[in-house]
Amino acid sequence: MASQKTTQNILSFRFFSVLLLSLIVAQAGVQSQTREQVRAEAEGTLQRMTPAEIEQKLKDLGLTRDEAVAKAREYGISLEDYLSRLRLVQEGEPGTLLGRGDQQLRSDPRLGAHRPSYIFLGDLDTLVAGKRLPKARQRIPVPGFEARYGVDSLLQPYGFDLFQNESTFFTPSQSAAPPPSYALGPGDEITITLWGETRYSFQGVVNREGNLVVPDVGPVSASGLTLLQFQSKLLNRMSSVYASLLGGPRARTHLDVSLGKLKNIQIFVTGEVMRPGGYSIPSMSTILTALYAAGGPTISGSMRNIHIIRRGEKHLTADLYEYLLRMETASDQHLMDGDIIFVGPAVRRVALVGAVVREAIYEVADAETLGDLLRMAGGLRFSASTKRAYLERIVPFRERKLYDKDLVHFNLEFPSVDDLLASKEKLENGDVVRIFTIDYLPYNRVDIAGPVYKPGRYALTPGMRVADLIHIADSLRRSTFAERGTVSRLLPDLRREILPFNLRRALEGDGNENLLLKNEDSVIVYAESLFYPQRNVTITGAVRWPGKYLRREQMTVGDLIVMAGGLTESGTVSGIEVARMDTVEVGKYSKVYKVDLPRDYWTGGAEDFLLSDHDIVSIHENPKYTPPKSVVITGYVMLPGTYAIRYSGERLADLFRRSGGLRVGAYLEGSRLFRKFNNAGLVPLNFNEALADESSRDNVVLYDGDS
Repeated sequence: MASQKTTQNILSFRFFSVLLLSLIVAQAGVQSQTREQVRAEAEGTLQRMTPAEIEQKLKDLGLTRDEAVAKAREYGISLEDYLSRLRLVQEGEPGTLLGRGDQQLRSDPRLGAHRPSYIFLGDLDTLVAGKRLPKARQRIPVPGFEARYGVDSLLQPYGFDLFQNESTFFTPSQSAAPPPSYALGPGDEITITLWGETRYSFQGVVNREGNLVVPDVGPVSASGLTLLQFQSKLLNRMSSVYASLLGGPRARTHLDVSLGKLKNIQIFVTGEVMRPGGYSIPSMSTILTALYAAGGPTISGSMRNIHIIRRGEKHLTADLYEYLLRMETASDQHLMDGDIIFVGPAVRRVALVGAVVREAIYEVADAETLGDLLRMAGGLRFSASTKRAYLERIVPFRERKLYDKDLVHFNLEFPSVDDLLASKEKLENGDVVRIFTIDYLPYNRVDIAGPVYKPGRYALTPGMRVADLIHIADSLRRSTFAERGTVSRLLPDLRREILPFNLRRALEGDGNENLLLKNEDSVIVYAESLFYPQRNVTITGAVRWPGKYLRREQMTVGDLIVMAGGLTESGTVSGIEVARMDTVEVGKYSKVYKVDLPRDYWTGGAEDFLLSDHDIVSIHENPKYTPPKSVVITGYVMLPGTYAIRYSGERLADLFRRSGGLRVGAYLEGSRLFRKFNNAGLVPLNFNEALADESSRDNVVLYDGDS
């Protein structure tokens, strides 16, 4: 079994090598090669073959395309990619119009990158995305427009960026129906179907001679015919074989002809394009398809002067502006095999900058005017000024003897926007046209700022005065200062003057104060705090919330104590000090007042003291107020427990007497004193000495929290 399997693998390798290496690898050598070696040599051979040569080799071997693709897939090779790749051929290459020539990589000096003679359709995005070609063309100054007024390097010829995107190639859809004018040619796959009394189906490819060989009928010429013409011709030929086709609408058998896979056509792109040369592209391709493949026009190339040369004669001249500006596809015609696309240089260019929809450098025909140029640019922006346009012109050669300088300037004035858009002003090559924006100066605007409910900008109406504007702004806030307002007025020399008014009298209708407003006036009203600033007063000492408080009108010391949460338990209403800032004598900071309040200080009264800004109120503690203090005694005493300290200076021996003395069996040497005060902890004492001699230093004074 193993020997049989080995023999099958060897036969597969031999078959595959014959299929793909085409006599490059001898059969004897194949048997000694590994699968990967055969695959590598096969791909190397495929790289050197054209799609047509691969298909011809398959025909010579009697293999269908599907059989070969399936066999190649077993070895990890995508034969479909090699059959569908595009051909890129440089101008001047030996051989036919699309001659093979040298298959080595070549350098394109304009692109600064290498490119292969063949590329896969799927690889075009990769090439353009920047692995072999630049992601996008850099912004290049357009010759003749460098350093011109309003023109920078970002301004490019209109339509130029169409070919600058990372993915600048598309393949026409193979599933799309061809147009009725589609001309059949070698390589087209045609399907013939009979139904009715006779049932028959055949699929074939138009050969190199332009014929489709139909069984029992013979070769039928198809090259250059439309599908409808070919069907009519085929019907006449097949009627001699299938009599049931005769009879017109009453025929017993009916014929249908449809297209399968379409052929590739060979075209040549030359002139002012990025990558001139020959290309093999799908037969449904148009002029835009070819230009995409060639990288588009160069910076000097034309978008409106593209010639199609067919069978040695100029077939038509395409203008891509019709497609780009008006989506008219008449100029984007389908190509035929052997077509030559020639992109000529741009002849007449005009830069349009300023307040237009599309700023760009446009190609203009001889008869096109400024109005036509504005329509190309998509019209004016809403901010455009229609009163005048600016034109900078390099004097044409034929007129230079009329001027001392070669650069002249024109102000083009227009009474209306319609006159501007319909302007018949003729344009010259190299003109720069600038459309200005409006000056943004307001016609009827006033502003109001300050403590009003809706400050901002408002429309000035005839006869509007200060009071009217305040009412429109939803009136004044409560904190507004009523005795002063200001109108800031713009003068003709763009300076401003100040017009003061009394706000209160203006609102009452006083004609002298209620000023008449003008365009661009600014009305300013002020907050009362600017003229009567609110100050603080401070309270310290024996209150619950000491700190700073806003001083209110008629505020007293009693009011401030209430705002501070009232007195603490130790606070006293006697001897309150109020320190007031002294503004009379130099070097004296404050003057101190003594205040005594009743115990019910919150009721106010004649004794209360009015406060001023920046006053500092100090509430003292009652010196007679002392919170209770206690100590704890435990152990072998007669009455252990908690005892209040009766007076300052009470000592340890006093505590023992109050607790009834020691019990029988008390071990005094083991007694300890722990003190919380200042976190003293264990206090070392001789308790025998303390109790025996009250004058002893061991008879210490008791502190709150002792135990």
